[in-house]
Parts: sequence; structure tokens; C-alpha cells
Amino acid sequence: MDAVMLAISGQDAKQWKAALSAAMARLPEQAAEQIRYWEGEKERVRRLSHSAAITRLIEALKIDAKIDVIRRTARRRLITRPSEQL
Repeated sequence: MDAVMLAISGQDAKQWKAALSAAMARLPEQAAEQIRYWEGEKERVRRLSHSAAITRLIEALKIDAKIDVIRRTARRRLITRPSEQL
């Protein structure tokens, strides 16, 4: 895999290993930052009003979009094959 990345990036092995080492060294801090973000999001959600939380849940689950797809599919079926509905 490293050979492929070297060929694509045009870097030599020393540059590639240095870049890889630097990226690996940043991982713990990046992970901690992402965890802080998501923990903050959990707290923000906990502070939402009941109504706002329900609205966000409906959006997150894409319930309205799923209902729309079902309606469009049913409508298209009724238009294209009305004889099969009997």
C-alpha cells in the first residue's frame, strides 16, 4: 500500500514515512477533539425543549422524506397501472 501511495503522491519513502508518522502522532488529539465535539452535541440535545427534540428526531430519521417517497411511489403506480388496482 505504501508503494502505491508513494507512486501517486510523487514523494520518496522518507517523505512518506515522515508524513505518515506526523499523521499518526496527531490521531490522539484529533480523536479527543472529535469526542469533545460529540459530547457537546449530546449536551446541546439534552437542553432542547421537548418540541424541538421531537422535530430534530423526525428530521434525523428522515421520516418526512420516507413518507414522500412512499406517496410518490404509490401515486406513480396508480397512474401507470390503474387496472392492477382492481
